[in-house]
Amino acid sequence: RDAAVGVFAIDVGRQATQLRLQAPPRIALSEELPLRLNLTSEGQPFEGEVELGIGRKRERLLLRQGYGELRLPAKLLGKSGDKLELLAQFAGTRLYAPVEVRQELLLVSQATVTLQALGVGPEVAQGSRLTVIGLVRDEEGPLSGELLELEALSDETSQPSEPSGKRSLGHALTGNLGRFEITVPKLLLPTGAALLSAQVFPRRGHILPGRSPELALLVLPPEPISV
Repeated sequence: RDAAVGVFAIDVGRQATQLRLQAPPRIALSEELPLRLNLTSEGQPFEGEVELGIGRKRERLLLRQGYGELRLPAKLLGKSGDKLELLAQFAGTRLYAPVEVRQELLLVSQATVTLQALGVGPEVAQGSRLTVIGLVRDEEGPLSGELLELEALSDETSQPSEPSGKRSLGHALTGNLGRFEITVPKLLLPTGAALLSAQVFPRRGHILPGRSPELALLVLPPEPISV
């Protein structure tokens, strides 16, 4: 007989691999998205290249000693309310089996509020009329149709004997340009130092609530009435 050679392959199996992706479930547009990847086999890290997909964005990351990290500005990934899929894939080698891991990411924005008193200085008489105005916005612009609450915060430094707490003074909805106005017909706060703050409660879940910086007022005793 003539000589003959047969070539065949035997798959004796590749080592199982584990890929771990660490990322927050939600990230604000003003922040950076931190990503951490770990690639191991039988508990031991090894070097490998991982393809990372973030929505439509694709990145390649070489994990040296099984570890790598990446930081991306969140505003470059999409807009507030977008739900992105994070997909990390290791293609595998002759020794290590392929593996992939998926995770969802929600892009959110942070509401901010400004607050100022209209037509009065830092001092206001008890029982008088008080009007405050302000603006509500997030990283993408003004927010319209959002509910605000004006609160009086207790000043623990000037009134240590009184318990700390909040007192609601009124509500308002923001207009088309995110502006609002709240009028307190009769200010009935105790005399002394007072702190006012406006808080917004966005109706959309991907916009985080925000609170204005504190507005300091000095409440004076009621003005005398001529008899």
